[in-house]
Amino acid sequence: MNERTLKVYNSLGDDSSQPLIRLQGKWLQNAGFEPGDLIKLQIRNNEILIKNMHIDIDASDRSE
Repeated sequence: MNERTLKVYNSLGDDSSQPLIRLQGKWLQNAGFEPGDLIKLQIRNNEILIKNMHIDIDASDRSE
């Protein structure tokens, strides 16, 4: 499992402070994410799991 350390920023453009996490880079592509992919987030205490939905769609297409 690869790990990355990122910073949580304040969002811009509104009066209240909202957390913002930016994900970008070739490492996303290497992990199987492409521009336009749909993702699903599973949120738990102190944890966010990001799942690429195109993998599920491709797998279900093959089973039909």
